[in-house]
Amino acid sequence: MFTYHGRVKRVIDGDTFEIEVDLGFDVQTTQVFRLLNLDTYESRLIKDTTLEQKEKGLLIKSVAKEYLEGKDVIIETFMKKGFYKRYLCVVYINDMDYANIPKFLGFDKHFKLLNEELDKKQYFLDNYGQELIDILKKHKIL
Repeated sequence: MFTYHGRVKRVIDGDTFEIEVDLGFDVQTTQVFRLLNLDTYESRLIKDTTLEQKEKGLLIKSVAKEYLEGKDVIIETFMKKGFYKRYLCVVYINDMDYANIPKFLGFDKHFKLLNEELDKKQYFLDNYGQELIDILKKHKIL
C-alpha cells in the first residue's frame, strides 16, 4: 500500500475523481482514481441504469463536487489499476474516509446501513464538520 498527498482537481462521478498527486521531490502527476470501498449510482444512463438511479448518481456527484473539488486529500492506493484503467484507492479528507458519506446517505449500491436509527446529521457534524452539513442541506439530503 502507498500513501500520497493530493488535491482533487475534478469529480467525475460519486466514486471517481481526477486527483493531482504529490509524489515528493516537487514531482506531481494527475491521475484518475476510483474509490475501492464505494460503488455509487451512475450519473449517466449506461447499461441497466434507471432514471431514478441516474438522479441519485447526479445528486451524490454534486455533493462530492462541492465537498471535494479543490481540496487536499490523502490517498491510499495499491498501485493497481481496475477494470476501467483507473487506480483504486481510499480517499481521506480531514482524516476521515470520504466513502462513509455516500454510504451512510444510501448512495452506495451495495451498502446497507445496519443501524437505521443512526443520527446522520450528528455523525456527519462530529466527523466531517459543518461544511458538509451545509452542502447536504443545500441539496435537500438532510
